[in-house]
Amino acid sequence: MSVRSATIWALPWGNDDALALRRGVLRENHPDLARSEILMGAILMDQGRAVQAELHLAEVVAIRQASTKPRPARIARGRLQWGLCLLELKRYAEAQTQLAQAETVLLAERGADDPEVIEARAALAEVERWTR
Repeated sequence: MSVRSATIWALPWGNDDALALRRGVLRENHPDLARSEILMGAILMDQGRAVQAELHLAEVVAIRQASTKPRPARIARGRLQWGLCLLELKRYAEAQTQLAQAETVLLAERGADDPEVIEARAALAEVERWTR
């Protein structure tokens, strides 16, 4: 994380207020907004607030897909985080969709030894265990 992007999370207000400020400054679908949303999702997941995190992580994918220059690996990383959140929420069919799409793109771009590919595969195996 760069110092610039980390600064938004160090503001004296709550994280929701900081994110609202960023939304007010950045244009819709700006890549920095996606970064802020994924950080907010990660913070909420760390706090055990997966329901709230899911909204932010879904937004990451939407922003990245709407980009004028969509980058498949970035969309896939967003899908991975969203899928992990959906898994936590026991929304297995939705999680499987996001995780499988993430795994396919990341595998093609980075190979089987990439940590995010390994994470996606482990999560897909967990979905499989819960849906047998």
